[in-house]
Amino acid sequence: MERPPEPRPGRTLTGHACLKPSAPPEKPTHQPAPHAIRRDTLPAPQRPNEVWVADISDIPTEHDHWLYLATVMDLGSRRVVGWAMSASIDTQLVLDALAMARHQSRPPTGLLFHSDRGVQDASGDFRAALQAASLVPFMSRKAHGYDNAAMESFWATLKRELVYQTRFLTHADAHQQIFDSIARFNDAQRLHSALGYLSPAQFEHQSSPTQHPFLPSSFSRQAHGSPDPAHRARGIATAA
Repeated sequence: MERPPEPRPGRTLTGHACLKPSAPPEKPTHQPAPHAIRRDTLPAPQRPNEVWVADISDIPTEHDHWLYLATVMDLGSRRVVGWAMSASIDTQLVLDALAMARHQSRPPTGLLFHSDRGVQDASGDFRAALQAASLVPFMSRKAHGYDNAAMESFWATLKRELVYQTRFLTHADAHQQIFDSIARFNDAQRLHSALGYLSPAQFEHQSSPTQHPFLPSSFSRQAHGSPDPAHRARGIATAA
């Protein structure tokens, strides 16, 4: 009789082992979306609001275990246009992140939406939401993970500068500081070499001077307070 695979343990910030919940099982309606265009790699955008990339990562907390963070990034400006956090890694999580992105950026018809081959992004409900918004899905083919390189760079920076340096006690604690890091630092201040050493906000303003300023909010299933303006100061780092 074949032995079932052992669960992979995670570690809390205090070093105690905790079991990381797996993604929900794939259902028959969870089929990877076809490539929007017949190319091996994601096309490079010429301006903001042409290509969005999306992904999910996990954040450990001491008392509440794992918090899941779904983000949507505008590949043209490197701004995180939408995000959502939840204790559950499910389709609703990515739907909430997409709803925030649509509310904040009002994407044009035909915007290319890139995601990985995860169950949440491939679900029937999520595909229906993309279709309703007239967004075109584009999923990475196997062995083409570099399509999501900008998002992976964002995750690495967020975890290096905030997650690995901070002792989050609860989901609410993590939620507040992640909100601050994304909205008030990454989108407003972080300089990107790919943008000519401008921040995402500066680049978008330069690209569309008449665009309304970005007013961050959050779509989350957990109540939270407003970000703490006294959050510890960080130097302006440079990202690709």
